Amino acid sequence: MNKVATKVELRVDLDAIEGLDPGARTRLVTLARHHLDADGRLFVTSQATRTQVRNVEDAQAKIAALIRAALTPPKRRRRSRPPARARRRGWRGRSGGRWSSARARGPATSDVGQDA
Repeated sequence: MNKVATKVELRVDLDAIEGLDPGARTRLVTLARHHLDADGRLFVTSQATRTQVRNVEDAQAKIAALIRAALTPPKRRRRSRPPARARRRGWRGRSGGRWSSARARGPATSDVGQDA
């Protein structure tokens, strides 16, 4: 069986798609940037099944999925809250970190056993 005989190539002019606002159109172009030909048309191929009819349906489903993904606006990023440990470290500053490191090591050996 020759699979190339059932291969389907669909080209869709992005300007001909109705019902897309400018934001969705730009999202579609960025989503499908690897599927655009030199004329700016959407180019989709399918050779997943043995029949050409199913391949046409598969290619149309791929195009519909790209358009559906372009219609949903991206979620706005919320700034994350830093953990409490990082906030405490920021309040203390760099010198506080060095001071606590010296405390963790213990007293210097020259200070031990000497009377003041």
